[in-house]
Amino acid sequence: MGRDERQLADALAAKEVQLKAKELQTAPLRGLDKRVDDARAQVQAFYAKRIPPNYSSVDRRIGELALKDSVRLSRVQYSQGAAGSDLTEISLDAGITGNYQQIMRFVNSLERDQTFFVIRGLSLTGQQGGLVNLRLKVSTWLRPADAAASGLPSIQQAGDERSTAPLASQGKEGR
Repeated sequence: MGRDERQLADALAAKEVQLKAKELQTAPLRGLDKRVDDARAQVQAFYAKRIPPNYSSVDRRIGELALKDSVRLSRVQYSQGAAGSDLTEISLDAGITGNYQQIMRFVNSLERDQTFFVIRGLSLTGQQGGLVNLRLKVSTWLRPADAAASGLPSIQQAGDERSTAPLASQGKEGR
């Protein structure tokens, strides 16, 4: 093999190594469009399964869980955040009274419910004769049109700057 042929063979081998390196670097990107579509479909399935259709279904579900777990809700106030592109946060602030087991069952029921609830805060406000009084802050989300139809006061009016949507709906790659 002559010197020119050896140089060409070496150059070809170097290019093949570079090609293999680029193929390895780009491998994670293969099928990305399908994975993005799958992720969007999963988000939509989550919305369909876990995001309530309207405000009254949120209120009804909270009441059903409170009744089932034998706790008493008082001073219940709902408000909503600014409309996001996919979802609008609905906040509940309420007093809750019951014995320790009842309250823990209620909190557990909220966390495990089909409707997507996020417990934002739970603080002791008093205790009397075996009953515990707590302040409960819970969030859920509605689609913006459903939230607008609810007539709830806006959180932004009260100066709360919390995010208006869960992390899963943040970001709109490729839209």
